Amino acid sequence: MLGEHALLRSTDAGEHFVGVARPPLQSEGTVPTLTFANVRDGFAFMWGSGPLYVTHDGGQSWHRAGPAGHVVSFALGGREAYVVAGRVLERSPVGRNAWRKLPVRVSRLPVSLAARGSNVWLLDPP
Repeated sequence: MLGEHALLRSTDAGEHFVGVARPPLQSEGTVPTLTFANVRDGFAFMWGSGPLYVTHDGGQSWHRAGPAGHVVSFALGGREAYVVAGRVLERSPVGRNAWRKLPVRVSRLPVSLAARGSNVWLLDPP
């Protein structure tokens, strides 16, 4: 992401870039986070100050997804995306918006979330 108005994509290891749609993130606040699970499925958000946005077409379009509230932690693992918003942990397959709550409630914020394959770690603060 460059400036307020651009999201650039390269398909040749950074030799050339073209503009694609920018997710509708706030123009002020924390630095945006952008992560892709594969060439089509990506996620964008601002830690603690906005919702989760997803693309399933390589960044050509973006829409809001996941739980209501501000993203406080996010992770990709295997073919799943995980997000904590508010005090709720949810999961969805990366290729579609099928978010469902998981049976754990976050006791305090902030939290750290990590995933690898089917293993998920949720670290509550001390």
